[in-house]
Amino acid sequence: MTNEMQIDYRFKILYAMGTIMVVCGHTCGGGISIISDWFPYGGMHLALFVFCSGYFYKSETEECISKYILKKIKTLIIPLYFYTVVYGLIVQLLKIIGFEMGGGANYIL
Repeated sequence: MTNEMQIDYRFKILYAMGTIMVVCGHTCGGGISIISDWFPYGGMHLALFVFCSGYFYKSETEECISKYILKKIKTLIIPLYFYTVVYGLIVQLLKIIGFEMGGGANYIL
């Protein structure tokens, strides 16, 4: 018996639409204001992501919550901190050679 995952392309399209809405919302429509006039991004993308997350919810995660939390820490939090530290180092190194990018460093240690 094979355990193949079925890909629901409808939700991949929804996620892509939500991502485009977030980008367009942060870039004032991305230069195409007619879409943002008819389709306000701010009220849609958050609800869309919440709906999609609920669709992919698995009740098996409730069996061992600590295991689920550790998995999320390993797959989400640690990569986020790693990326942030690497990005901060790159910004600081580029600042030394005269290329300004990003804001100033906040040292909260």
